[in-house]
Amino acid sequence: MATFPTFRVLLYPKPNADGLHTVYMRATFARKSKYFSLRIYCLPEDWLETRLKKKFPKSKELNDLIRTYEQRASDYLLMIQRTGEPFTFDRFEFAVFGASDVPTLDKYCKYIASVSSIGNAQHYISLANSIAAFRPSAMLTDLDLAWLHRYSDHLRARQIKDTTIHFYMRTLRAACNRAAKTGVMSKDWNPFSDFSLSKLNTNTRKRAITIADIRKLENIAGTLPVDMFLLSFYLRGINLFDLAHLKPANIQHNRIVYIRAKTGKQYSIGINRKAQAVFDYYAGGIYLVPILTGKEENDQRRRERIKRIMKQVNFGIRAAFASIGVDSEGISFYTARHTYATELKRAGVAMEIISEALGHSDLKTTKIYLKDFEAQVLDQADLLLL
Repeated sequence: MATFPTFRVLLYPKPNADGLHTVYMRATFARKSKYFSLRIYCLPEDWLETRLKKKFPKSKELNDLIRTYEQRASDYLLMIQRTGEPFTFDRFEFAVFGASDVPTLDKYCKYIASVSSIGNAQHYISLANSIAAFRPSAMLTDLDLAWLHRYSDHLRARQIKDTTIHFYMRTLRAACNRAAKTGVMSKDWNPFSDFSLSKLNTNTRKRAITIADIRKLENIAGTLPVDMFLLSFYLRGINLFDLAHLKPANIQHNRIVYIRAKTGKQYSIGINRKAQAVFDYYAGGIYLVPILTGKEENDQRRRERIKRIMKQVNFGIRAAFASIGVDSEGISFYTARHTYATELKRAGVAMEIISEALGHSDLKTTKIYLKDFEAQVLDQADLLLL
């Protein structure tokens, strides 16, 4: 039976040369243990189970530090349980103690990457590399409003798009929030308090096509980009990552049942005849569609392959739409999901039902999602006055 790693804070039974005992964290996995010193020393009478007694000098600060280490350990173990990544003592050590002192900014971002899911890890690694190219020795303590403006100016001078700058700054803000929350920095430390990200949020306009365009696309089906786009439309706008991971076991009673990777929410979607035809066309592999090969060794390799296929799919989709006379500007795989929602709205389906179908947590998200459609309806209404 597989074992799951555990940890515990203890007082080492043997004293050091000064007659004091070391407070350490013991990590255990597969009947092996490794000990990590917390650099806290006391006598046995100053220790009670997992904490210093109140009479010990600076007991509150030191016990808070112990709690911080415990929280980091818990975060790491929860992360590997959620993602299925293998446990190693080296990664455990870095996750718990890699940010013990105030580190350089790029090192701290890499530390967060080490304890994050693979998708988020890539975000922090990209940020770390960007910061290293700007100020490789920058510390967390260097961050203030002026520093943030210099960094954004540096990115713009390198002709980085505002959407990418917004991504970097949003990720950096999350790193700062984490540093304050986990005790790496003081709880009231917030270099973003007067920095606005809204002016950078110029996301590419999300496009929806029409059901007539979908029907035209169906007439040239038979290539992977077109078939995956149509399958997403037939399956409530499923994203490529989730679509790629579907296996025959996900088909239950003529329904696709899966857990969405982004939210952890379970979906159950009826398979209509058009979706079934696509599945039948690609039947025979480990997966329902031929995006993953089954030879990828781990989650990292699978994500890398899906990312490569996504570029090919987006290129193929735009070429396909251009070939049938549909403006392909702004079109991507995501357009299938946006079109699915827009067509439901155009058909008079209630916002609550659309929200449920898309898996949104609240109606506000769905309303933002359909903002472009609402604007078009109002524009058409205005024409009635002319």
